[in-house]
Amino acid sequence: MVLNIKEEKGELLCDKVGQVLLELGEKPKIEASRIGLNKPKDKKQVADRPVKVTLTGSTIVQQILTRARHRRSSEHFSKVFISPDRSPEERAEQQKLVLLS
Repeated sequence: MVLNIKEEKGELLCDKVGQVLLELGEKPKIEASRIGLNKPKDKKQVADRPVKVTLTGSTIVQQILTRARHRRSSEHFSKVFISPDRSPEERAEQQKLVLLS
């Protein structure tokens, strides 16, 4: 899952995600799609929906998640977050951990 990628009309999502991964030193073959409904935050602005990224193998996923912290120093992608896809139970557990810290 990739969060905070600016959503635009007619966007080439695979290219945008590919640029983020290229900043991490990876250039895998990917499939990317926005998930959720396109609901506006307010009347003028539309919220950026998360991007579900499908990769070819689990080893490349682990490499990307390991290098994900390096994107903080990126000039263009410092606010983009990369996280593993979690089940509803895992999300609930993660939320409890965040609230405790």
